[in-house]
Amino acid sequence: MASANMTYEMLDLPTQLINEIISNTIIAIPKAATALIIIILGWLIAKLTEKILYKLMHAWEVDKWVEKAKLKEPLFNISVEKTTSVIIKYYILIVFLKEAASKATLTFIAELLGGVLTAIPSIILGSVIIVITLILADFFKRHILSSTFPFKETISGVVYGITLFLGIVMALPKFGLENTALIEDSFRYLVLGISMGLAIAIGIGFGWAIKEGPAKNFFKKKR
Repeated sequence: MASANMTYEMLDLPTQLINEIISNTIIAIPKAATALIIIILGWLIAKLTEKILYKLMHAWEVDKWVEKAKLKEPLFNISVEKTTSVIIKYYILIVFLKEAASKATLTFIAELLGGVLTAIPSIILGSVIIVITLILADFFKRHILSSTFPFKETISGVVYGITLFLGIVMALPKFGLENTALIEDSFRYLVLGISMGLAIAIGIGFGWAIKEGPAKNFFKKKR
């Protein structure tokens, strides 16, 4: 009798499995359909926002203003209009993707996208710091190169590098990289080495100038 019951239960397993699959599918289809509608709606809104924002910025001639202000080269010739509109588009899309994942009970993906959304303002702030740093570094470099300083090419390069480094160190925590001690220590040794090399070069340069200038004329007069 027990053997017959066991055989019946084994034969009934496929039926139970099929019923469970059908039941889960019936529950999952509405969730998947809702998630798909949210994704499509999000994509349409994101694309529409991108186009409107780009047209507005283009009408305001943002890229032309950047070029007139001589900021295009420090920003590596990036289109501010296009870049800004694309960033906004993907931000909106991520918001809708998170909502779609929640509706589809994809908890891990929803939490992951939620973490991305939380980090985006900080990432944008870090990016703004880097952009400002690039502009300042280029400003210092151009003004030193246009001056009459001796070794102005070397000095401008050093000032550019130091400014860029300071900006990156300030921006890194905004990207979640809190421990910058190793980078700072490495940079200190690098600056020390460059400073010593520059001081030696300037000393040799002035020494050579004195030797070939007043000192040489003095010895000629003595003769």
